[in-house]
Amino acid sequence: MQQLPGATGCYASLAADEGMIGIAMCNDTPTVTVPGARGPVLGSNPIAYAVPAGEQLVLHDIATSTVAGGKVFSAAALGESIPEGWIVDEQGRPGTDP
Repeated sequence: MQQLPGATGCYASLAADEGMIGIAMCNDTPTVTVPGARGPVLGSNPIAYAVPAGEQLVLHDIATSTVAGGKVFSAAALGESIPEGWIVDEQGRPGTDP
């Protein structure tokens, strides 16, 4: 199954589409918790690079969280649940309701 890039990967891909190496990253408001915390401590701080490789594209798009925040916000907008382990609730317990 092919994964679609997150927003940062889309920006890095713009440079690769023009034959250049693209690097994109940004900081984020705290939305990520750490072990033992009940609330957000860090941002997801996505990082991506894209390199043209002939007819192919080498793309690496990551976040420093379990999953990109856009996937959580997308599930919320669609009224879908998410896998346990992606988020925690107000008491710091794993949740599935975005």
